[in-house]
Amino acid sequence: MSVEIELKLALDPASLKRLQRSPALQGIARSPARSETLDSTYFDTPALDLTRAGLALRLRKRGRSWVQTLKTRGSSQAGLHARGEFETPAPGGRIDLDALCALEGVAELLAPYRDGELKPLFTTAFRRTRFDVNLEEGGGAELAFDLGEIRAQGRVDPISEVEIELKSGAPGELYALARELLRLEPLTLDNRSKAQRGFALLAPVEPAPVKASAVQLDGASPAPHACAALLASALEQLEANEAGVIAAHDPEFLHQARVALRRLRALLRLFSPLLTLGEIEALKPRLRGLGQALGACRDWDVLCTQTLPRLRGAMTRAEALEPLAQAVRVQRLAAQVAVRECLAARDYTDLKLALGQLIAELALPAGEAVPSLLDFAHERLRKAARRVRRIHAKHNPDCIESLHGLRIEVKKLRYACDVLGSVFGERALRRYVRHLSALQQLLGDFNDAAVAHQRVASLEGIDAFARGALEGYAAARTEAARAALPAAWAEFERARRFW
Repeated sequence: MSVEIELKLALDPASLKRLQRSPALQGIARSPARSETLDSTYFDTPALDLTRAGLALRLRKRGRSWVQTLKTRGSSQAGLHARGEFETPAPGGRIDLDALCALEGVAELLAPYRDGELKPLFTTAFRRTRFDVNLEEGGGAELAFDLGEIRAQGRVDPISEVEIELKSGAPGELYALARELLRLEPLTLDNRSKAQRGFALLAPVEPAPVKASAVQLDGASPAPHACAALLASALEQLEANEAGVIAAHDPEFLHQARVALRRLRALLRLFSPLLTLGEIEALKPRLRGLGQALGACRDWDVLCTQTLPRLRGAMTRAEALEPLAQAVRVQRLAAQVAVRECLAARDYTDLKLALGQLIAELALPAGEAVPSLLDFAHERLRKAARRVRRIHAKHNPDCIESLHGLRIEVKKLRYACDVLGSVFGERALRRYVRHLSALQQLLGDFNDAAVAHQRVASLEGIDAFARGALEGYAAARTEAARAALPAAWAEFERARRFW
């Protein structure tokens, strides 16, 4: 079995042709361009058993010859695809499972499906132009420009993409090349294989908001490897919610994208001792800027879908809120447009490529001086808890800005617990986090009330009654949270440290 590692980038056909002819590309090419037409058919059982098992079976005509390929379940993040593949000739243009099963490891993979019916499901037809290119750090790659289409049951999805397949060197070099190509033409990352796109044509699935996935951590593993896995998980969550954020039909997509972005920022802070100052400074302001755009949109979402409905339910003159609600809806739409512009910008693609490059570099074999995750977690949790106690000792419960500073430090500690706590044991972690979460919730109530007040204060021409009602509601939440805060802090202080 060979393992194919490639970066997939989408662009429009005109940009693809310009990029293919660019002098910059010719300067790194180490072979003449080679072009061929590739016609492929993808097979599966009627119940899509291969697809459910993470396998893809393809029959491809290449010139006058035929080849069959079985691809295994792989990984995909920031456009980088890594999948195992088995390939044999297919004389006569027919699937031959016996020939595939003669390869080591294939018989076990296909055993449950050997007796099942295989049928063609969809086809791809595209023109591929390939170059062998030199990578910046001495490695080599194949650059393939694909232009054509995927066809399934009368539906068509155009193909216009660039694939950079690693031939030698480290995966991080692919990202460096992709960032150079991005400077020449607008590109976007594509985490979907042609097979996945074909199956999506066959059976379109309504996207759902994607929450953070659990990352299994080993305390004995090198801390940089844990950082790479956690960053990859957060980036995957951000990318998985992009389409839903752009469509703006369900505010939960934006919420989960914002959660992913906060995870990325928190991880860079948490693992900062393992990163260079240049790496952190290159990413921090860009993540902060994106976070501000998503955060503003989320504030209007919360005001529109949560705060105002609660206020209506508590009022006898709910209709008096309608002018305020209309003004909030207008601001919410404007914020959604701003978010879509951010996600469509070339800088956003470059940000994801930079994160992908960092992840690939952190995942490289670690040296002897690198700390284990367990040792690293001890030190980072101790410092985070100490910062919370120090900020609490100086905070002013009557000052919203002071409470906001405490909330930020509590949130950082909570995230450090969520990320690193599993290496110490779940039982003690749960007890500690329960008290920490209660404290975080109260401080969040302060923040929500303050944000609602600030957003409404920025609106003009709002009825005084409606403005006063919302401000009264915010003040009541603030006072309730302020009254409960001392007890919540005392409970948190009594919680036993689990590290």
